[in-house]
Amino acid sequence: MTYLFKLHNFALDVTTKKKSKEMLIENEIKLKTILNNIEDIAFLARSDGTFLTVNNALAKSMGMKKEELIDKSMFDFFPGKIAESRKIMLKRMVKSKKPLKWEDDRKGRFFDNFISPILDDNGNVKHVVAVIKDITNRKKTENLFKTQRDLSIKLNSVKALNNALELFLETVIKISEMDGGGIYIVKEDGSLDLECVYNLPSNFVEFVSHYDPDEPNTKLIMKGNPIYTYHKNVIDHGEDATFKAIGIVPIKHKDKVIACLNIASKTLDNIPLDIVNSVETISSQMASIISKLKAEEKLKESEEKYRILFENNVIGVGISDVKGRIIESNEAMCKITGFNHEEQLKIKIPDTYVNPRDRIELFSILKKDKVVKNFEVKLKNKQGAQYWSNISVKPIKYRDKDAFMTTCYDISDRKHAEDVIKRSHEELEKLVEERTFEVEKTHKEVEVAKDHLQNIIDSTSEIIISFNKDNRVDTWNKQAEYITGYRQKDVIGKHASKLNVFNNPQEIIETFQRIYSGKLPESDRMILKTKNNSKIIIKRSCSIIEDNNRRPIGILSVGKNITNEIEIHRKLLPGNSYLISDKKNDGSLNLFINLTSSSCKGLYITRANPDLIKSIIPPKNITTMFLRNTPSRDFKNIPDFERLIKEIKEFTQRKEKSIVYLDRVDYLISNYSFEQFIKSLYQISDIISGNNSMLLLCLEPSVIDEQQFATIRNELQCLPSQQLEDVHIKDSYYDILKLVYKFNKNNILISFKRISQELSVNNKTISKRMKDLEGKQLILIKKQGNQKTAYVTEKAKTLLQKRALV
Repeated sequence: MTYLFKLHNFALDVTTKKKSKEMLIENEIKLKTILNNIEDIAFLARSDGTFLTVNNALAKSMGMKKEELIDKSMFDFFPGKIAESRKIMLKRMVKSKKPLKWEDDRKGRFFDNFISPILDDNGNVKHVVAVIKDITNRKKTENLFKTQRDLSIKLNSVKALNNALELFLETVIKISEMDGGGIYIVKEDGSLDLECVYNLPSNFVEFVSHYDPDEPNTKLIMKGNPIYTYHKNVIDHGEDATFKAIGIVPIKHKDKVIACLNIASKTLDNIPLDIVNSVETISSQMASIISKLKAEEKLKESEEKYRILFENNVIGVGISDVKGRIIESNEAMCKITGFNHEEQLKIKIPDTYVNPRDRIELFSILKKDKVVKNFEVKLKNKQGAQYWSNISVKPIKYRDKDAFMTTCYDISDRKHAEDVIKRSHEELEKLVEERTFEVEKTHKEVEVAKDHLQNIIDSTSEIIISFNKDNRVDTWNKQAEYITGYRQKDVIGKHASKLNVFNNPQEIIETFQRIYSGKLPESDRMILKTKNNSKIIIKRSCSIIEDNNRRPIGILSVGKNITNEIEIHRKLLPGNSYLISDKKNDGSLNLFINLTSSSCKGLYITRANPDLIKSIIPPKNITTMFLRNTPSRDFKNIPDFERLIKEIKEFTQRKEKSIVYLDRVDYLISNYSFEQFIKSLYQISDIISGNNSMLLLCLEPSVIDEQQFATIRNELQCLPSQQLEDVHIKDSYYDILKLVYKFNKNNILISFKRISQELSVNNKTISKRMKDLEGKQLILIKKQGNQKTAYVTEKAKTLLQKRALV
């Protein structure tokens, strides 16, 4: 909030110094300019709370014009309790004559409030300057971290898998505010069992409690991809579930699906992106916990089987230490020897031998063979009576100490007991081996996990770079090496400002400062320079790295190379209207965002979820409006065609370079008529052309009939990536496209020479075919050093997909 102190000092200067009328007017203009350029809510008021000057952000939040607020008391705009609390804070500040700072929440949103006094010549508070910042996103992030931490602490004391799943599901329902959910566990045979539920109808639970391995729902989940959609779009979830939006999140451990989290809402049509991120973050945290508890349960089952076998065995089984003292024995051993459990703890095994030399011989065999099997010896029971026993002895580890496990039986019952002894002994060995294997496996998993994270970082197709608090590079993955040509040893440990690979180091450092202070970066792009001085555009996301005490220790930057996409989309021309006929608008929305910039403003018209839009649409260069009748506090609404045409016309006239993205026109067609829609579209196309703007109209073809779709296509142009009607190429050209796409997808550069070698075609022929493909806008050719490399365009990808379907 540095600008707050500047604003405070400036206002103080205006109110306390004697200046000419002209100077006061000039300073008032400057003060208003400062206020209006602050993104957060800011105002200047009298000491009684009456507004003197307010900025645009405050007026917008109140839904009023700025002049309507002047000379009004701020307390008139707050509910009773909040108004009273504000009066108390203002009085406290006036009394102390010192700035005050506090946080509060209003209807689920959090605000950071700062008020500071401005004193007159007599030292009394004359005016108040205030700034109110919305910190909701930061609080949500903090709450997510706290939830993860609390969940980890609680899970440390949980031993049973079911308890862990209940705790996990309860946490997810709490942070996502969903209405219900459940967790499936993948069984060894590949089937799914619903192990844990929350607030689901009993008939619904019965319907979905189990899925066999070959059922469609099982196959969908085992693909491992999260799904967020309207519940009827999924294969089958039973009847009378009364749900709208659902989320299906497979939980993977070592790339294998081991469980699946399902959440559902009765009110939401779509699950917001912030909830999606929170749920997937918590789910990834649970993957190793579920895997560990499943392994422990299996181990406990083995131990229980061992204990049952030990206690109920008809053979005498005992465990003794190296000094010949009995540690543990079963009931059969007590029956054979005549000593109960307490008495056996006191006796010495050598005293039970009739002939002491037999014990010496037994240990001689044990020393030589490491085990004694079927050693026949005469022993004495509690009453001193002698009996023959067949003894087997095996050294074992018992409670981390050397010990001997002894099995024995009365030879008089030998014929009857022989089969039982053999099966029991083999089962005992198997159980011990299973337990040892599980322990060793758990130890190996801990060792492998350490290397696994580094392998993920180096294997990912994204560029991963991390910086410490001193802005020195800590991480530089293989993809960063590959894209830029700079190796890890060239950049690790060096300050960002000292590295040529960053096109604008100062911008990077300033971005980190914004992130540390809780602000969003001004841009999601970063430009890197390769060793041969080529520039690469990276679309990135940044997050703070914290230590165990939750203190910031650095910044993690994860990005994707979008240079080729931008170069391809630059072929779109102003003054044109384009039709995007996709079932999903993800790709076209990314195109729209990439085309907007500080010099090219965007207008996004949609019916999507407002909270989701806030999380994915950058507000700096894009204005968002909604197709709906219901008024909205945060966004402008468009209820009909007349308003739609008016808003587009005003926006494109006001913005010299502008792009309009129109989504969900099916809403307008269904509420009015196709004839009204097409007439309006003609007017909009003329407006776009006249103002030298650009229109991207996204339409899913299945919502209208073919004749209507053809009418729209006659009016609008197709994107270059979707213009396939005039593209006809030979199979040999398809072979080139498939090869280049394969290498592009794996982020491997492919030269003309490599294409010639892979397809066994001479260089001259390959060069000619590549030139033809470039002319059809299917290949983008770039020079890398002395070689030419190839990249498929979006148009080529569409063509390949279409051919694959045919």
